[in-house]
Amino acid sequence: MSAAPISIDTWRLVGRELGIRSSLSHTVDDVRTAVAMIESGTVVVSDLLTHTVPLSDARRAFRLLASRTEEVLKCVIVPDPQVTEQPTPEGA
Repeated sequence: MSAAPISIDTWRLVGRELGIRSSLSHTVDDVRTAVAMIESGTVVVSDLLTHTVPLSDARRAFRLLASRTEEVLKCVIVPDPQVTEQPTPEGA
């Protein structure tokens, strides 16, 4: 994996006693294994999606995930249904 270099103001880091921490949660082999498990049916992705919430109610999705009071594994935020414009009645 390659990324473009970035510049960091090290004086600001030192002066404000800040730190930089990074993490990587998966490797290329992990992704290959996951894809193989999905393709073989070992993992059924739809079973992992427990909630679907419209974008206009996204705060509820985050509250669900943060509360941990319901059986929430994955919450998908989807676009709101398209609002179709109605023609303006003549004379309005």
